[in-house]
Amino acid sequence: GRDRPTPKGRDLARLGFHPRIGAIALEGAALPGGGGTELAAEVAAVLESDGAGHDDICEAVRKLRSGDASRALKSSLRQWRRQLTGNGKPDRGPGPPGSEPAPGGGNIERRIGRLVLAGYADRLARRRSGRDGIYHLRGGGEVELRSRGAHGEWMVVVALDARPGSGRPGLLHLGADVHPDDVADLVADERSRGSLGTRRRVRWDPATGSVHTDSEERLGAIVVGSSSSRGADEAELEAVVADTLGRSGPSVLPGWPDTAGLRQRIAFAAAAGLEAPSGSWPELGTEAAASSPQWLAQRLVASSTSPGHTSLRCDGPSLHTVFDAALSYEDRRLLDTEVPKRWRSPSTSITCSCVMRPPRSRARRRRRPSGRCRP
Repeated sequence: GRDRPTPKGRDLARLGFHPRIGAIALEGAALPGGGGTELAAEVAAVLESDGAGHDDICEAVRKLRSGDASRALKSSLRQWRRQLTGNGKPDRGPGPPGSEPAPGGGNIERRIGRLVLAGYADRLARRRSGRDGIYHLRGGGEVELRSRGAHGEWMVVVALDARPGSGRPGLLHLGADVHPDDVADLVADERSRGSLGTRRRVRWDPATGSVHTDSEERLGAIVVGSSSSRGADEAELEAVVADTLGRSGPSVLPGWPDTAGLRQRIAFAAAAGLEAPSGSWPELGTEAAASSPQWLAQRLVASSTSPGHTSLRCDGPSLHTVFDAALSYEDRRLLDTEVPKRWRSPSTSITCSCVMRPPRSRARRRRRPSGRCRP
């Protein structure tokens, strides 16, 4: 059942350590190449000693292995060694940090990063692009390195020193670099358990009509994967179109000026008191479309004939189709009769372009005779 402990949970309960240290111990026992339990004891001792004056766990382990460590740190290591190995004897397997590479185990620095990641996966951080020494934390926020040394793209920030009121990221207090492949394994595990966050963003260009959907996978606040595809879900596209119309107004649509005549005729019919057979005339003015964009957005998307909504064109003919569909057959018939596209008189006809009153036709003026006679 859901309330039963997992195998890893039972192993952690059997160890009886803090869950973070327990996870490090289990990962150390599973490391290939031997020496993983000893390395877990060294990492636990460094963590218990708050880095022993170092902000890099690997550097602290290097000092510990060289014998250049404090008495308290050495004592802590002996205690952890007894608890994890049972006999207190070191079994380091691979050589000191920086050795290349240990048989079956890989570089020792990578092994340390893997152990720390097992216990502090929630404190993973990724280097900010274009910002030297700044890392983006999985839980949100940023951390700044104290020294601009050779650090990788990923690291685990075990602890940081906040700088409240300064407006600057906190300073790294203790951490370790993590190999990208180990991060990839973590991401794959989170994905298999459905724990990765996802975010979709639809982009629509009114000028060209192109529609794209950007998808992101997130490990907390960190983007770990992204893709882009043509097309969008209908509801998502409607929301984006409505937001665009609400922010920029319908004038952002290329074909909006081409519909001025039809919109003015409908507005004139409503202002003149002509009763629409369907019950009411649609409000197609610029202000109405900007203040209530959902109506227009829904009809624009519904009128799209592009498979998968890969394109949403808003040229003049497309908008005329949308507006004509908003009128019933009787509405269009009444509009053509009472407010035609062109006003005709015995002498001329002109296009209707006035909202409040019909345009006046101007008869041709006769030329008055000049009084001169030509032979």
